Amino acid sequence: MTAEADEEHWQHALDAAGVGAWELNLRNHTARRSLRFDQIFGYPAPLPAFSYDMFLEHVLPEDRARVHRSFQDALAARGDWDFECRIRRADGVVRWIWGSGHRQLDAQGQPARMLGLVQDITERKQGEEALQRHARRFELLTTTAEQLLKSADPQREVESLCRRVMELLDCHAFFNFLVDHEAGKLRLNACAGIPEDEARRIEWLEYGVAVCGCAARDGCRIVAEHIPTTPDPRTELVQSYGITAYACHPLLGPGGAVLGTLSFGTRSRETFSDDDLSLMKAVTDQVATAVTRIRGQQAREGLLAEVQRHVAELNALREQDRLLLHTMAHDLRSPATLIDGHLNLLLEQLAPGRELVGENVDALRRALRRMGVIIDDLTEVSRLDAGGITLELEPVALTVFLPELLARHADALDPAQITVDVPNNLPSVHADPARLERILLNLLINARKYSDPGAPIRVVARRRDGRVEVRVADQGQGIPAAEIDRIFDRFYRSAYKRRGEGIGLGLYITRALVAAHGGRITVESEIGCGSTFVFTLPPAAAA
Repeated sequence: MTAEADEEHWQHALDAAGVGAWELNLRNHTARRSLRFDQIFGYPAPLPAFSYDMFLEHVLPEDRARVHRSFQDALAARGDWDFECRIRRADGVVRWIWGSGHRQLDAQGQPARMLGLVQDITERKQGEEALQRHARRFELLTTTAEQLLKSADPQREVESLCRRVMELLDCHAFFNFLVDHEAGKLRLNACAGIPEDEARRIEWLEYGVAVCGCAARDGCRIVAEHIPTTPDPRTELVQSYGITAYACHPLLGPGGAVLGTLSFGTRSRETFSDDDLSLMKAVTDQVATAVTRIRGQQAREGLLAEVQRHVAELNALREQDRLLLHTMAHDLRSPATLIDGHLNLLLEQLAPGRELVGENVDALRRALRRMGVIIDDLTEVSRLDAGGITLELEPVALTVFLPELLARHADALDPAQITVDVPNNLPSVHADPARLERILLNLLINARKYSDPGAPIRVVARRRDGRVEVRVADQGQGIPAAEIDRIFDRFYRSAYKRRGEGIGLGLYITRALVAAHGGRITVESEIGCGSTFVFTLPPAAAA
């Protein structure tokens, strides 16, 4: 076989392999090439001339310095030149090439020329990149799935996962909305790629609004591509962020329930590949699993807290019942003793042959009145414990009611001891007369009980803040500051209650009756300076 035949055979083999041959003159950097070489660089027919500088112009700027440096290193080290880089062909298409050159010396031992090969390796590089991309995606999904399942803070893992997805897919924004059932809206749970003030502006999203609201409403994926040239009211919001392609997947929980949405947007391209959408779907499923786990955990914690609260309430009720039984057992001894004493007094005064005179009649009346108060207290407590108070409300004029009250209970209260200050223009109160009488009587008896005999007691009624305020003030021994907060407690006991009258339930009943009227009662007191009980009632005009 001749040399020409050998070269032709060799050139045919190179063409069949898609390999171009070249020879570079190292003195003037001009090159001889095969047709395949020029075709690789986008020229269908051979160029009249080609040079090393023309080659470098085809190399992408990002790779150019590296390729030229490797060429210089090959010349200096007297070695072979081997490189891979990206080029922009004459038709503008970017391709990957592999090149190799072997240096030849002249008779003086100086580099004279370099013989080499070039091949388009775009498909191989794309395959390698695809393998690497799939490996990165597989690693992303497997590691984050484990982290989402084990993490004590899934929220942080969701944000980290979505940021890694953005990097892999060349995306520039993501949005994670979660359903807020109480508000009936979507609430922004996490996002990236927009300013903080804008994130605050879209914190709440209505169903059917924008891409995410529509995906949540319909429970299906929405992919919006070519956004700048495809008018769609749903994409106006993301388009304002400069996003050109956007994909939103619903987060689906057990039974297909929509838990929220997860979406990604890019500003550098107008479409997504099937692989891109597949990764988004896989990530969305992982996030949905994490959200389901979070909500399940929250539900379990809430249920546990509710159970614990009910157990605490049950224990409190048991303790309250125990205290009530103990207290009532103790308290009933007092009224039973008082009632027994008054009954004995009645029997003594009504004994056969004993004459009833005025003094005896007054004593009998006081005993009967006292038994009536005790029985009323016990009756009110039984009503409270039965679950409520029934009121028969009507307008009551305090200017008339207070004097009549003192007159009716003159044997239990000393009218001369009590000063009433009620302006004539005071509006009537909206009250149950019988229960209002119980409130005032309890406070007046309480004031008399803890005051010195004959010490003044003052009742003042005024209009304040649209309500009628009644103040019952005494100059008695006062209440210790540490005990004021407990003064209306049914189980309240204090060392300063030294007199044996009553059964200790009057103030507890009073507070309940005032509250039933829609009012509030407080106490102002200081040891040695007396006490003032203040309660409010609604005016009749407000009824």
